[in-house]
This record gives sequence, structure tokens and C-alpha cells, in this order.
Amino acid sequence: MAKAIRNFHGPVISAVDGPALGLGTDLALVADVCYVGETGWIEQGWGKIGAIPGIGGAYLTAHRAGKAAAWEFVMSQRRWTGPELERLGLAIAAEDAEKTAVERAQWITSKPGGAAEMYKSLLQHVFDESYDVHLERCRNYQARLRMDPARQNIAAQVLDEKR
Repeated sequence: MAKAIRNFHGPVISAVDGPALGLGTDLALVADVCYVGETGWIEQGWGKIGAIPGIGGAYLTAHRAGKAAAWEFVMSQRRWTGPELERLGLAIAAEDAEKTAVERAQWITSKPGGAAEMYKSLLQHVFDESYDVHLERCRNYQARLRMDPARQNIAAQVLDEKR
């Protein structure tokens, strides 16, 4: 399940407006971006019962926030709020996580020509490819988007608004 979410072609956004513990934490963090609302909290939890996060929770926290933050997250064994998770780099704090997640999803999926998938690819590979490879990926995506008539219309509208 986690691999299917992680490998999904488009961006995946999670929203936590209540408790996310153990597996719930891992499912929230496997998304490309995670919003945690004012009433939401995340707790690693696996360590409390002497278990290992079986769907990659350690990988997900270290990949998202770095090893030091991941260690703190795992060893603290406490509830983390949206603002605390944002400071660690694990999530984005939001007043209402679900509302924010839906708004962001609507915005990114409204972009033409597969731009949402391209953004996901760019951000997913940012830590495992060189800057030169990243720039080549950007150039290839830009070339594809330049040919998309819907994107050309959006660009013209934005330019008209700036005048």
C-alpha cells in the first residue's frame, strides 16, 4: 500500500486533522506533502511497543527531514503538533488540514500538460540526482509544456494580468 502511494504518478497530499499514530503516521508521511491541522497530531509509536515501522517510517522521516530530525522524532515517543512537525520538516501546519489539502490538490491538478506529474518527479528525484541531471529534466519538461496549448493560454493570461 505504501509503495503504491509513493509510486503513484501524480502528487499525493495527506491531511491530518486528528490523531495519526503508528501506521497512520507512516501513511501520512508517505504522501508527497502532509498537512497537519490545529486539532491534528502525529506520533511515531512503533518504538513504544518495540517494533519497527514496517512500511518505511524511518526512511520517510529521514528522507523528509534528515537523520537528526528523524532520530528525534523516533526517540521522543511523544505527540507532535503541526507547528512542531513543520519545524522538523516533516509536515506543514495548517488551520484546517483537509481544507488546505483539497485547495492545494485542486491548484496543482488544474495545471495543464501533466505539470503536476512533472513537479512530483522533480521533487522526488531532487536528492538522488546531480544538479546537471536535474536541469536536464527541467529542460525536457519545459519543452513538453511549451507545446501544450492550454499552458500557452494560461501563460498569456498571467502576462496580461501583470500589465
